[in-house]
Amino acid sequence: MAATNLFDERRRAVMIAAAKRWKAQPPTPATTQVTPSEQARYDARRSSFDQASELKAQGRLPVFVERKIGPTLDWYTLPPDDAARAAGRPVARIVANVDPKVDPVGFATGFMVSPNVLLTNWHVFP
Repeated sequence: MAATNLFDERRRAVMIAAAKRWKAQPPTPATTQVTPSEQARYDARRSSFDQASELKAQGRLPVFVERKIGPTLDWYTLPPDDAARAAGRPVARIVANVDPKVDPVGFATGFMVSPNVLLTNWHVFP
């Protein structure tokens, strides 16, 4: 029982230290500044959500589902800094067909846990 308490205490200390490091970081431009074109794209998406809500209220379900998570108003094609680029490097998009003349059939995501091991959910491959 004592070992469990030591483990829990150590885990709590690590979590508190991580929270302090996170709070000490300055805000990034991606979360504090929004360009007019980003705002316009966000407003257009918001309008689409409103139209989807109206369709749902009428009993006709929308064709798409999208939601905003966090303070960012738009998605970026490139990572904002080297740390984000390094963190995203092991993430992969998995497709059933890699022929450039054919649209990918079924896709999922996975990430490399070692140079030779790709981890994904069990339902991705038959």
